[in-house]
Amino acid sequence: MVLICGALLHDIGRTMSDEMHGLIGGAMAEELLRSLGLGREEIDRITKVIVRHTVASHVAPESVEERIVYDADGLDRLGAMGLLRGFMGKREESMAGILERYMSKRVKDYDKLFFPINETSLRLLTEFRTHFNYAFSHSFRREVSLSAGG
Repeated sequence: MVLICGALLHDIGRTMSDEMHGLIGGAMAEELLRSLGLGREEIDRITKVIVRHTVASHVAPESVEERIVYDADGLDRLGAMGLLRGFMGKREESMAGILERYMSKRVKDYDKLFFPINETSLRLLTEFRTHFNYAFSHSFRREVSLSAGG
């Protein structure tokens, strides 16, 4: 129950803030869970999962549930949808620059995981990054040359 609720509600605070979404989400979830009649101990455990799923909260995950949601959130950032979310709201540089900066930051996320990632998964994620980068850069160049009349 704690893991499921924490996983489902971990980003509820994003409706209010990007940077502080873990802390805000914990408070929002506490109010919601209290209105549903959950006990104090369950509410505390679930809100800790929500608060501690992100480095931005400055509170390290401790319980197994907290660490699972933390790792799942980190791995999600490394996947296709996480990569696309990394582009949202970025206007200050080229798409290629955003991609390179985002990917170099995401690779460091592997070292922050609490549970070991097996070599096959790591290889697949690395290959995905390489193929996405190649496809994106070639598609981008092709579109630029087509729009320039080339």
